[in-house]
Amino acid sequence: MHTLLIARLTRFTSFVALLGLGGVMYGCGSSDSGTPPNANPTGYYSQGSLSVSDGTITDNNALQAMVYNDRIIMMSAANNLLYDGTITSINQSSFSAIFTIYSNGQNPSTASATGTITQGSSVTGTLSGTGLGNGTFSLTYALSNNNPAAIARIATEGKGVGWQGFNGSMSGFGYTILNSGSLFWEDDGGGFFSQCVMNGTFVPVSGVNVYTINVTVTGCQDSAINGTNYSGLAATRSQTSTDDRLFFSVSNGSYSLYAEYQPF
Repeated sequence: MHTLLIARLTRFTSFVALLGLGGVMYGCGSSDSGTPPNANPTGYYSQGSLSVSDGTITDNNALQAMVYNDRIIMMSAANNLLYDGTITSINQSSFSAIFTIYSNGQNPSTASATGTITQGSSVTGTLSGTGLGNGTFSLTYALSNNNPAAIARIATEGKGVGWQGFNGSMSGFGYTILNSGSLFWEDDGGGFFSQCVMNGTFVPVSGVNVYTINVTVTGCQDSAINGTNYSGLAATRSQTSTDDRLFFSVSNGSYSLYAEYQPF
């Protein structure tokens, strides 16, 4: 009888152990749903193309873009265009957005967009609107994101230079950036933003080559441009020397101020 009892206990212990092993295996499997995380498009996109259906713009490798949080801004300085967007949803690699489109800083129109994010590589999309808002775009993630934003990269204080706008709605408009990140008006070459004075602040975004900007605009010949609620994004690139181009773009829903800047 003693031998029979030991045999029964051994079989029972083995059965309990097997149940325990089965429970662990099932738990590990159920904790992994296999669903990919949502892509994060944050960063500077140094090359891009834009093609709109009305045939006025086919812009190859001249579209710059910055993305941070839900803000996506695409700028074609050569064609005086700014696409200031809000990303409304991201589902894994797919996204939706709404853009306000400015031509030469004014005349805003809107368009919706859908597309695909390949994190750390590209963003592509289709615009569903009219005119400048009907077409496609493609953006390439910049290697310069490996050198994250820092005020020291864009500050001109003590260097005897400033930033002068060319291409875009702020051509001829210049400013200086202090070592604190504060921006102030330097000179004005006239045009649509004649006599405008601008003050604001650049703040580096951690981990990528992007800056947030908030500015106040006063004194403009066209008083409708004046306001305290301009916000946007900026980034740098290197053309003939390190960080010798600054892409600046802010808007307030009615007007936008944007240009490619170079030292002067």
